[in-house]
Amino acid sequence: MAENHTKEPTREERLNRALNEMVDRYEALETENAGLRRQLDALTNQDGAIAVLRAIAHAPDTPLELKVKAASALAPYERPKLALQAKTNVVRLFDTLDRAHQRDRELRAAAAKVIEGKVIEPAGTILGDDPAA
Repeated sequence: MAENHTKEPTREERLNRALNEMVDRYEALETENAGLRRQLDALTNQDGAIAVLRAIAHAPDTPLELKVKAASALAPYERPKLALQAKTNVVRLFDTLDRAHQRDRELRAAAAKVIEGKVIEPAGTILGDDPAA
């Protein structure tokens, strides 16, 4: 019988191996983080916040909740809102009344002008009655 005489690692060796794995993982994450920061800075410097939101919304590894938030924040800038804009001429009541009074004064002034000539008395009223009678 062949006996397997592999020596079990000591507790110190296991802890040392786990520590080395954690340090390697930490360094890998630091490198990834630095790369992502460079990408973010490049996007921000080129196109601003809209480019960052667009990158987050379209990245395949972004969680769905984050994609939805980025897309909803981005939507007003990618698609214009359809809105009915009515142009109205706002006229104040005072201005309207003032113009009406001015027009009335002009008409009264025009009617008050005396035209020299012979006055012709009407023969009767509208109903045909003679006013002299």
